[in-house]
Amino acid sequence: MSDLGQISYEKAKSYRTKSVIFKVASIACGIASLAIISNNSSNRNTALIFLGGQIVTGYAGGKLSQLSAQNLDRALWQRNKDVLFPGRQ
Repeated sequence: MSDLGQISYEKAKSYRTKSVIFKVASIACGIASLAIISNNSSNRNTALIFLGGQIVTGYAGGKLSQLSAQNLDRALWQRNKDVLFPGRQ
């Protein structure tokens, strides 16, 4: 495998790991906001902050997942190019 393909693959793995972390954080923010809302407490601002955090972390997780897919596609494309045309770089 060429260096470019390996770098793209490593980036894809890194983005995927970060994406999973952000998605788990998004779920945790959602659960926390539901727990605060279900207590009928006067912490409405805290619940809204957690909901905002859920939106932001969910969006970041989605973007990182998209970047991971793009880099994986680039790595696969490079790998296929290396196999089909072994002498070219």
